[in-house]
Amino acid sequence: MKMLPVLAIAVALPSMAVAARPHFVGTPVCTQTDGELCCSGKVAGLGQAPTVVNVTAAFTCENRGGNQPPGLASGQSAPITPRGGQITFTDVCAVGSCPDQMTPSFGPNATINIFQNGNLVFSATIPIE
Repeated sequence: MKMLPVLAIAVALPSMAVAARPHFVGTPVCTQTDGELCCSGKVAGLGQAPTVVNVTAAFTCENRGGNQPPGLASGQSAPITPRGGQITFTDVCAVGSCPDQMTPSFGPNATINIFQNGNLVFSATIPIE
């Protein structure tokens, strides 16, 4: 009887998806167009758990006086199911909006965060092109 709980744990462990060593395949790219910062890339080493990609970056609106009040823009993907432990994400965008006659600006870097089951499994900061 005491062996049953141990057996149940041993059977449950192989079914849990755990990210091994997430890493980029190639170089991710983040570009700014007006008030939008979009990133694309490929990540491997993720296991099989549904994955969400989150992009954040410093954001400012420059007014006519040259002042830049700080802010933070972020956006995230819908859940992506890894295939062979890999995902490819395209145009995961952070959107920032400025009041009239102010110029939006991101950067100089973006942070790409990878989440599985609500847990951060990988994070990297890359330059905005």
